[in-house]
Amino acid sequence: MLPEEMSAVARGLLTVLEQGTTSFDEALLGLQERGMTLLESVEPAVRQILGDVRHGGDLMVRRYAERMEGRAPTRLLDRYFDGEGALRRLPREVVQELKGVVGRLQRFAQRQREPELRYEDGGVLLGQRLRPVRRAAILAPPGKVGAALGVLRAGVPARAAGVPDLLLAAAEPNDLTLAAAHLIGVTALVQVGGAQAVGALAYGTETIPRVDVIAGDGGLYAACAKRLVFGYVQVDGLGGPPEVLALADSSARAPLVAADLLAVAELEEDALPLVIATDPRILSAIQQELGRQIQGLPRRVTAMTSLERHGKAFLVRQREQLLTVAEQLAFAWVALHVERPEDALDRLRSLGEATWGVLTSGWAGAGGLLPGGGTARFWGNSSVSVFLTRTTLARTSPGALRAQADGQALLARAEGREGQARAVELRLGLPEAREK
Repeated sequence: MLPEEMSAVARGLLTVLEQGTTSFDEALLGLQERGMTLLESVEPAVRQILGDVRHGGDLMVRRYAERMEGRAPTRLLDRYFDGEGALRRLPREVVQELKGVVGRLQRFAQRQREPELRYEDGGVLLGQRLRPVRRAAILAPPGKVGAALGVLRAGVPARAAGVPDLLLAAAEPNDLTLAAAHLIGVTALVQVGGAQAVGALAYGTETIPRVDVIAGDGGLYAACAKRLVFGYVQVDGLGGPPEVLALADSSARAPLVAADLLAVAELEEDALPLVIATDPRILSAIQQELGRQIQGLPRRVTAMTSLERHGKAFLVRQREQLLTVAEQLAFAWVALHVERPEDALDRLRSLGEATWGVLTSGWAGAGGLLPGGGTARFWGNSSVSVFLTRTTLARTSPGALRAQADGQALLARAEGREGQARAVELRLGLPEAREK
């Protein structure tokens, strides 16, 4: 591709960055650090909130709800929320679709559940036992748009794991969110969100019980709080602003690429809709499609703001560079609008969810919190395993003890662990050790 061909891209809502320019390299570096940059910007405020909630309990949770959410919750914990009523108030066709999504997510989550493991190795019975945590909480995404699906994606794996007490933290859930919570068996509603909800759930208050796992994407402050309370509780990931990375070559259909970008851009103003393209003509067509499709979008203002602030198109010369840049960005959702998508997927390690095929949209996702903010490099899409504890098991037979004791004691002493050597040798003198 010649330099003049790369520059022949129609202007539009996406900022175009051409490979080989300083702006391309700077934008790529900034996006690679996007997660920590955002979290560090709010960390001082979040530390203050967590400290106040830990020591002040319900009183501080209420104060921060008033300050951060502009509301005074009537009760902090409600174990009799009207989820069933919300389900009745929704249109019948919406309820049917909601139940269909729950069923699909449940079937996928059940397949993720690992079987318990037991086997014998040289006379030693080894194994692994899996048990659900006693109590977990899921965070509803802030606002009303996409909140119900976020609750389902985070909550269904918890239910598939067998968590008996599942809380939902949501400041002002609408009927769709309440109905989703009811369908997956949420046992209580915590009527606050953000960092104050994370603090209350991690430490416990007079009203809100302490949980073992906090899951779901509750917004930027909640993500920062999850990072800071990790260790007090397990977390499923940090989440972050919704993001999509579309990979487009000359085979891409511009209307579909634009539709995928808008599906994320409409969620919030901080959403990240990005494209990496190898063909300037396709990129021009995507720009034109964005301008056309956004006109009829009910959340046009939000989508426009997202695209203008954060929308970017990286124009590269070859397919190999397309994949290299995608790997560096480590996006939560990657939409493959390329030839041989399975081959491209085999080359990509750092992504939370991949979709391909002209009939597949982001709605087809299979559940769990997507790893935003670049954490897909090391943190995959969360699953049932987040809500399970693993216990390793071991039992030695008499024959195995007699065969292995000398070697175990020798190695233990070589490491300076005399107590461990004696613990092995002591068992050799037991009557049970002489059994056949």
